[in-house]
Amino acid sequence: MTINNALAALKLPVTHPPYKGEANEYITYQLITQSTTLYAEGIEAETSVLYAVDYYTKTAPFAEKLLEIKRLLQTAGWTCTVNAEDYEPDTGLYHIPMTATRVGGIYG
Repeated sequence: MTINNALAALKLPVTHPPYKGEANEYITYQLITQSTTLYAEGIEAETSVLYAVDYYTKTAPFAEKLLEIKRLLQTAGWTCTVNAEDYEPDTGLYHIPMTATRVGGIYG
């Protein structure tokens, strides 16, 4: 399942960057790397992908939303790691970067 599909239940904009909408809460995602995790008889048999997933919001606290994002990604087969949060004074948004990884040739 793609990241976009996995997070559809949030009812938030989920898109590749840059987000150009007006919402005060949204998620962007982009591919960091795709690599072979298993070769069989000299052919790539298994691929893993690593994505940057970035949650933006004007509302704090946001711990419950992060748990929901992680739960949805994990249910869809992704492993999600939350990184250090940041506040962006120029936009007034909290930015919470995450990484999501999955074995399987999934793009998007």
